[in-house]
Amino acid sequence: MAIDLEKSSEPKPDKINNYLAGKGKEDLLLVTLSLVTGIIFDTLFYGKALGVSYPLFTITFLSFFFYFWKKYGSADTFDKINSIKKDKNLLLLILIVLLSLTFLIFSNSFLATLNFILIPVLIIAFTVLITGNNSNAWYKPKFINDILYNAVFQPLKNTYKPLKISFLTIRLYFPELSSEKYSVAKKVMTGLFVSIPLLTVIIFLLASADNIFNNSLNRFAWLLENIEMDYIVEHSIIIGCVSLLISGYLWSLFNSPAVLKTGNTDSASPKSGSWDPIVTATVLVLADLIYFLFCFIQFSYLFGGTAHLASGYTYSDYARKGFFELIIVTLINLSILTGSITFIKKENKLTTNIVRTLLSFLVLFTGIMLYSAHFRMALYEEAYGYTYLRLYVHVFMFMLFTWFGLALYRVWKDGFQLLKLFLASALNVYTCLNYLNVDKIIAQNNVERFTKINTVDILYLQDLSYDAIPSLIKLSKISGNEYINNSIKDYLYKKKLKLNRTNDWQSYNISRENAKQLLATELK
Repeated sequence: MAIDLEKSSEPKPDKINNYLAGKGKEDLLLVTLSLVTGIIFDTLFYGKALGVSYPLFTITFLSFFFYFWKKYGSADTFDKINSIKKDKNLLLLILIVLLSLTFLIFSNSFLATLNFILIPVLIIAFTVLITGNNSNAWYKPKFINDILYNAVFQPLKNTYKPLKISFLTIRLYFPELSSEKYSVAKKVMTGLFVSIPLLTVIIFLLASADNIFNNSLNRFAWLLENIEMDYIVEHSIIIGCVSLLISGYLWSLFNSPAVLKTGNTDSASPKSGSWDPIVTATVLVLADLIYFLFCFIQFSYLFGGTAHLASGYTYSDYARKGFFELIIVTLINLSILTGSITFIKKENKLTTNIVRTLLSFLVLFTGIMLYSAHFRMALYEEAYGYTYLRLYVHVFMFMLFTWFGLALYRVWKDGFQLLKLFLASALNVYTCLNYLNVDKIIAQNNVERFTKINTVDILYLQDLSYDAIPSLIKLSKISGNEYINNSIKDYLYKKKLKLNRTNDWQSYNISRENAKQLLATELK
């Protein structure tokens, strides 16, 4: 770096010239494109419902990031960009894009809320990792400190950098300015910038204190009545804040010294644990025996299809009573499994293999219990209907099953971080959940359930997203129930009116558009 912007003293002319001839142009371009990004943000989001705007802004920001990453990087940066397809961070980049596209494709409000929060966090994690501004591996809890440091502390610390860069690069376009004139111009611009909020407060106080002065201001305001000052102020604040935040963040990423990656290693070096293998094996033998008995009972009557239940019990009662207990036991087993992998002493090959075998049985029995919990939840859904929570529980159980599979692999193969795989698989499962179209699944299953037992929670179906509308239309045609049909008809008319009011291109959403076209056809 040819010049240190951290110093407040006036830089020497030769340093200024070196800066302007090299990095000054890049810094000025960063500030300019950050301003453009702020304008794009305001255009896409202010007063608009989320839709195609979200993936557009995500792709825009990432494009600017990669452009500056290449421009600010060292000689080998281009090689890094070319090799990103081989980089583990590519998966994170793909997940970011896929999650942002859900705002275009689906209309599930719960997942949209989660994604609205999660995507910026993932973008920060990705940009911090790819620029090497992390001191901890991404799968370690302390990586949260890296995210907060780079996303909060550094941007706030460097929010003044765009102004300083702008002042300094005035000479880029006005080289005839002498040092004295440049210094005066910089001070005048600084004074104007500082005076705006101060004068605003002073004018407000003076207008409140003197009616004649207030009337004079009103006459002046009359001359400007065609100018929407509220509109200008609101958009200027949004553009200014977003631009300063983005420029401060990017400048921090590309101008910070390389961080020592003390904990950033993917390999798991063998460590001497503290759990005695004999004690652990004893605990595992007893636990496996109990789980074997439990699983034998499951196969004997629950999975066998025979109703050998206690008197007074129905399948739905049985499912509701046993599900959460099984999930708690599964989480306990996961703790035992990961604890044994992490902390057990490796004294000799015999005890190590015994413990590994017992842990493998633990995984096997836990898998059966997970299937039992899944089976119970399916019974419960047949009795009480399908909801968001119940479907999310199925996905959660699938994630647990995946974790146990990864843990079983780790039991027999050393050399990798289990937490790393847990986090990566959880993020992948969550992304897949976004693309399941849970509203469509819930609505279809509840309508199918209605055809079998002639009961449905119509109010719950009306709380689903636009993806449930086709199923509601189908239900109105097959129900034969006047209350259900009238309720659906009123709901669909309200949705049609609401959809007709959403015309901003920034809010375009495939789910909403399909529902709009379907309702236009059905409700003529």
